[in-house]
Amino acid sequence: MNPVVYIKIPTHIRQWAYHAYGTPVIFPVGGNEVAVIRKFTTKPPSAKLSLVEQESQTEQEAADSTKLHQSASHIFKDKEFEESRWLTHPDEYLAIMLPDSKAKPVREYCYLGPRARRAIKEVIIDLFKMDLWASLKDIADRSCRLSSIISAWCEQHGIGIDYEDTVRQCFYRMRDQHAKKGVILNSTTRFSKC
Repeated sequence: MNPVVYIKIPTHIRQWAYHAYGTPVIFPVGGNEVAVIRKFTTKPPSAKLSLVEQESQTEQEAADSTKLHQSASHIFKDKEFEESRWLTHPDEYLAIMLPDSKAKPVREYCYLGPRARRAIKEVIIDLFKMDLWASLKDIADRSCRLSSIISAWCEQHGIGIDYEDTVRQCFYRMRDQHAKKGVILNSTTRFSKC
């Protein structure tokens, strides 16, 4: 079995991903998600550095993190911190099985740095939004209330009742952000407010 990585992700998206791709999540081989995971998968840092090099790298990373803005510096925590958080809060993390490839066998390439995890998180959130929009865009203008349509969509995609409002707000935000720029996504024709 391939190694599994854990990425912190909102609960409604985690529920959707487990329903769509299984537990742990196994993305389709030809998908963009697998390409991003393969691109950023590296050898674990401790496997290729001596103790002296690890210590100097830790000191360098600490110096680099002080240069980061305070609000961003807490995002780039160590892998050990992420794993300890997963052990205490497993419901906040999405388990993703690393894809194997000839170029990067998972026996050697089984590490995702904090920034790589953030990139994969963004890909998964985008995938969720694309699925949400593709499923609901055609029926959003029907006589049925949008909240009823989203509730049914959540049920169909394994998202708990507690997160229906979150999904509805996500749909509204996507629609409204485009409408502010003059693009009416529900329409069959595109026009701009002049």
